[in-house]
Amino acid sequence: MMSRIIALTGYLLRNVVLSVAGVLYILSIIPMLIWFFPFGQRTPELSYFITLIAIYGAILIFLVTLTIAGRANQAASYALIVRLPSRVEYLVAVLLAAIVFATAIQTGLAVIVLLQPAGPEASFGRLLEIPPLWLSINIFMAVLALHATDFVMSNWSRVIVFGLLTILLFTQSVNARTLSWFSTRLSIMAQFFARQGMLGLTQFFNNASGWVTDSGGGFFSQVIGFIFWPFRAMSDAVKTGSFDSAQALAPAIVLLYATILFMIASDLFANKDLHFVE
Repeated sequence: MMSRIIALTGYLLRNVVLSVAGVLYILSIIPMLIWFFPFGQRTPELSYFITLIAIYGAILIFLVTLTIAGRANQAASYALIVRLPSRVEYLVAVLLAAIVFATAIQTGLAVIVLLQPAGPEASFGRLLEIPPLWLSINIFMAVLALHATDFVMSNWSRVIVFGLLTILLFTQSVNARTLSWFSTRLSIMAQFFARQGMLGLTQFFNNASGWVTDSGGGFFSQVIGFIFWPFRAMSDAVKTGSFDSAQALAPAIVLLYATILFMIASDLFANKDLHFVE
């Protein structure tokens, strides 16, 4: 199985490297150097270097995954799919090709910046902390990008995944005013059911309205805060320049999120009707 995945990964890598899109992705290093790391200008601090290149890598790998998945979704892939014992092997190859290609470009940019005379100053220990951060974010973004492609999408799966993500992001910014509005809406629903004589639903919505007013803010803050904690923990650790024992687990939790998303993507891809484009 591994030999087939490696062969497919190599095929996809060669395909994207020799394409116009692949060349443009490689050349994206140039504007990054010109705008954010100009030669001869001292990089402000190591946290700036780590954060900016992490963001660059996340955006890059999302786009690269879309490109490779789009090429894998072409009709020429029929000849490869039918020879595989499992479709998931092809999906793994797409993911690996995107991670290898994008991470290589990201690493190339990082090396160029570090080797500049005015590059950021960092100890060997601080440099060893960077790969887990960048790689965990890259893998998460690559798996998330798979769900945005026609290659993996099945029915409304793309809408569901990104809809839930949007709801979580919105809920993260819930404030007292939003909770007050929501509580009022629930109270209005309770009044409506009361007029209909539906006492059970009236009691339910009254209780829900009171709960939102009294405990809703703390609940949303704790639950949503727990979900997004790994990303905040990595950001805080980069800013402070050190990881405590809890923050050191953040990249592993991000990889856990990526694993769950990949399992969903694998199930969708393995059971969908394939309709490759010409």
